[in-house]
Amino acid sequence: MLEGRDAVYILQDTYISRCIFTDVKSYFYPQVAPAVPSTAYTAISKMIIKKKGEEFLSLRKATDEEYKESGEMFSHIFLNPDGYFPSTENLATMLEIFTNFKGEEVVEFDIIKLVSDPAEKDRVTEMFKKYSLMDSNNNWIYELYFDYESFDCTVYISEKLKVLDGNEETENVSYIYYVYSPDYDVIVEFKAEDLDWVEWDLLTYMDNHSFAVSIDKVASIEMAFDKTDVKFSLLGESDQLKITSSTGAPIDTENFRELYKAILYSTVDGYADKPDEATSILKLKITLRDGNVFDFEFFGLTARKAFYTLNGSGQFYINRDYIKQLIYACNGLLNGEDIVVDRKN
Repeated sequence: MLEGRDAVYILQDTYISRCIFTDVKSYFYPQVAPAVPSTAYTAISKMIIKKKGEEFLSLRKATDEEYKESGEMFSHIFLNPDGYFPSTENLATMLEIFTNFKGEEVVEFDIIKLVSDPAEKDRVTEMFKKYSLMDSNNNWIYELYFDYESFDCTVYISEKLKVLDGNEETENVSYIYYVYSPDYDVIVEFKAEDLDWVEWDLLTYMDNHSFAVSIDKVASIEMAFDKTDVKFSLLGESDQLKITSSTGAPIDTENFRELYKAILYSTVDGYADKPDEATSILKLKITLRDGNVFDFEFFGLTARKAFYTLNGSGQFYINRDYIKQLIYACNGLLNGEDIVVDRKN
């Protein structure tokens, strides 16, 4: 009814329920972080991901020198695991969500008011657990920190949750996440497919090459295997690149480039633990002209696999054929032979 008119109007009930009798949360825009321009979403300065309180990975923007060292291939570099580069394609896929980091609907709000009240502490913790944002030890399931030039932000993401819709005969299964944003003071429901990167393992985030630096940025390469222990020193760059050997053997530059190809072709294949009785089969130390060092050591796992460490730590293995190719190329150089390195072999 309208005041002053002797009439009763009939409206569709959807208008009334949507505008008057709806939950106040339906008026909230389900955003959890500031939007990043579509032209700048890859210009992230730093990112840290933690899982259940443990740092899973962290990366930062590469310096201009590091960018040049990588042959202008990688704009970011990992801090953890140290010395590796992220997959440019997969990182961009993940960062694209920051252009409009929003979900489906707000399910809780005014959380900070509760957090600041000591009497509500237990209630807030139970609420986070209700949405699977915390585990039984009060650790955040998934914590994401990211930093752009104009702002930084932290959000917390739940476990992946199954949602059943319909009866037993017509049951539909879907999956969701909940995201808590302290900055926006909301918990928001997301479709799981919009946050598929939450389940990525470390190798998905990484570029699979164990080493990726332009040869003109290298000062020396040292190799030790069997009874061979040699250091190659690099001077000049591009067409003026010259190589000397600690053994005194003359080194052909083009042949040396084949050895360097063998290093660049080596790719990470998977996760592994260091064997209890590890036998070192190759030490490879690469020193850059700016003083940075990539110190690799490879250990035999099986006839096909080699576990390796980088600067003393490791959790990955590579195909052992890469090690054989490196040793073949090094021996060929020292013996004055022509070397041909094939990525496929």
